[in-house]
Amino acid sequence: MARSTVPRVRARIVLLAEDLGVILEEDGPARNDPRTVADDDRPMTDRIESSSRMTPGRPNDDPRSSERPTTRDAVAAKVPAMRTWTATTTMPARPQDVLEVLTDPEACARWAPLPFDVEELDGRRLSSGTRARVSGKLAGRRVGFDVEVHEASGRGLSLAADGPVGFDVAYELAAVAGGSEVRASVSVRPSRGIAGRLLAEATSALLSAGALEAAVSRIAREAVAV
Repeated sequence: MARSTVPRVRARIVLLAEDLGVILEEDGPARNDPRTVADDDRPMTDRIESSSRMTPGRPNDDPRSSERPTTRDAVAAKVPAMRTWTATTTMPARPQDVLEVLTDPEACARWAPLPFDVEELDGRRLSSGTRARVSGKLAGRRVGFDVEVHEASGRGLSLAADGPVGFDVAYELAAVAGGSEVRASVSVRPSRGIAGRLLAEATSALLSAGALEAAVSRIAREAVAV
């Protein structure tokens, strides 16, 4: 009996970054700044197993599955990897003064690594459990994020922002001789889909170019002036 063979089909999609207003740069840490760390995880792939079918009632049927796929091969979906950047510095300001700058919405808009506008906010300052809605321009597009503050205390500030791309942000505070040590970290969580991945690439390019270090320097200037 002749066996039919289903041809393998491979699809490739080529995107032009300029069509989406995104400039993609090489991922990775800033070359000249040892304080910046970018952690890359290898992407995982979803495995799609082909189904096996048999026609019942035939005496000579082999109960084993066919050695060849009986369904068309699908392109494996890739889960984009999350990346993290860190920056650490000391500043001549008390931890409580630094925390005041970190939790002031107006000050946040001035020192944040990525510019944004606060549209909605529960309360006058950021505190544990606070929720906010912010928006900003990223890769030439206006995007919005839902923000939830996990902690705002003497230990620092941590929050998560969810939108077309996700962010996990933390600023850890510690008292040192003559002031405070601030350890900042930003993790970028790409979402599935072309738009989410391109926005994550654009954000990664900004952070790799030193946006987080610049933000920490602005925090220091604001805290000293408190």
